Amino acid sequence: MKRMITILMIISGSYLISCSQTGPSANVPVERQREYANVLYNQQLYRQAINEYKNILVFYSIDNKTRSNINYTIANIYFENIGDYVNAVTFYLKVKHLFQESDLAAEVDKRIVACLERMGRKQAAASLLRESASLKGEKSEVEHLPGDTVAIVADEIITLGDLDKLYNYFVIAQNIDVDKQGTPEHKLAFLREYIRSEVLYNSAKRENLDEDSDVIELAFLQKKQIMIDKLLQKEVYENVKINDDELKKFYDDNKGKFTETTASGQSKSLTFDEAKETVYQLVFMQKANQMQTILVDDLIEAQKASLFPDKIK
Repeated sequence: MKRMITILMIISGSYLISCSQTGPSANVPVERQREYANVLYNQQLYRQAINEYKNILVFYSIDNKTRSNINYTIANIYFENIGDYVNAVTFYLKVKHLFQESDLAAEVDKRIVACLERMGRKQAAASLLRESASLKGEKSEVEHLPGDTVAIVADEIITLGDLDKLYNYFVIAQNIDVDKQGTPEHKLAFLREYIRSEVLYNSAKRENLDEDSDVIELAFLQKKQIMIDKLLQKEVYENVKINDDELKKFYDDNKGKFTETTASGQSKSLTFDEAKETVYQLVFMQKANQMQTILVDDLIEAQKASLFPDKIK
């Protein structure tokens, strides 16, 4: 009997010591406890931070919104900082199913999918994506063009009309001769590369990289350049006018530059007709550059743009 009492005292003492080590001190406000957990996180003491966040869940009476947010925070630490996807998905699922009124639902679904993918459960991830879209009554944001379905990526179809449109954009961007590279074989090669980029894009989006500050800044810079290119197309390139007299004069003034090397290694002068396409491209760019310079100078004056070179050090 005495031995039994001694064992019970040891167990009770161990339990009290354990509680004193892991639980918050008496009378510590929940705000201070949460601040302490945040400090541990900022010091990259991630597992210790998780323990303190868990203490809030266990020892404090908090509303469901706060409880949901703390579970989500714990899940994010497991996911982003520790790489423990099993524990991460456990806490994400807790938010999803125990706090269904939470406004974190959409983000939680994306994180669960990302965890499942990293755990090698690709089919489960794809199934959850379909389920989420179905429950939300979501429809494709893409208005598909007519034609047979030529591919499917993450349940999103690509029609022949979609492919033609995408390929035309590609041809314009790459300055490709569509007459030479518009065959079904070229389109198929393009489609394969497009699918590769789409699956990578979908994966990046599920990791919320579309909200990454660097991505946003680079996307803005790219958008600016696309807008500039569009403006130059409208204001400059579409307004370049060239007649045959100008082409002939440019050829005559630079005749010595239009040559080709024969099979025997000799240099041969090209006639005007032989060099006409090259001449046209050179004259076009010359005129376009002149028109662009005038346009930019006018805009600089109109927008009162100023430069202070002496301040650059």
